[in-house]
Amino acid sequence: MIRRRHLGALLFIVPAAAIYGTFVLSPFVQTVWLSFHKWDGASPVKVWIGLGNYLAAARDEIFWRALSHNLVFIGMNLLLPTSLGLLLAAMVAQVRRGRTVYRFGLFLPYVLSLAIVGIIWGRIYDPNIGILNQVLRAVGLEALTRPWLGDAQVALVAVNLAGVWHAFPFAMVIYLAGLQGVDPSLYDAARIDGANGAQTFRHVTVPSLRNVTTLLLSGAFISALTAFTLVWTMTGGGPYYASEVISTYIYKRAFEDIYVGYGAALSVCLAVVALTATGLFVWQRERGE
Repeated sequence: MIRRRHLGALLFIVPAAAIYGTFVLSPFVQTVWLSFHKWDGASPVKVWIGLGNYLAAARDEIFWRALSHNLVFIGMNLLLPTSLGLLLAAMVAQVRRGRTVYRFGLFLPYVLSLAIVGIIWGRIYDPNIGILNQVLRAVGLEALTRPWLGDAQVALVAVNLAGVWHAFPFAMVIYLAGLQGVDPSLYDAARIDGANGAQTFRHVTVPSLRNVTTLLLSGAFISALTAFTLVWTMTGGGPYYASEVISTYIYKRAFEDIYVGYGAALSVCLAVVALTATGLFVWQRERGE
């Protein structure tokens, strides 16, 4: 009986494992293998150079600069979308009539693809016809107008804000689902103890959504670490690498400069960081439970 049960489980696991192995594990192993070679992607000969690509990455100033930009992405993605999503979820949860309308309207940015979001915000930031500069001129703040995506000092933050606009609806919806699982008796107890709305939110709502917050933060971390589409669509990593992130730099080195082996090594470095961070998040969540 036990063997039959195990056989039934294997029959369900094997197809998924085969697909995962073919489309995830196998390409990853091939990427690791390529990272030890010098290869242009077309030549039939791959030159073994061992850790040469990794040593080159350690000396690559642009790589470390791109990594620092990813840290900015991580900071903004961990703080802004989750905070905004939580506040909006708490507000929408209090709405008694027309809640569906609010959900639909606030969730709309997330429906758009990142490429479309990049195009939209590229128009918003346009120095000549963009609505941002037009509004600043209309209110007498023309001194603040600038080519937002062409200014090395603000390009990275400008791209990040577009990402925040796209990401906060997802956090809001997840928090709304989490709020439905909060025990109503906790709110009743807080009300009896004389807690006001802000105190109830801080001491009841936020702690009750701890696991939801951990899930959102882990997803936001990985998303920020592997950011590509918005940067590539809006700035291409410019100006002068001011908004370059690891993913765009990998693409340029591997497919534009034709250093496929070096690009593979950078990809492995990125994967190691992402896997380590994911493991830490999971460990912290399990420890908390």
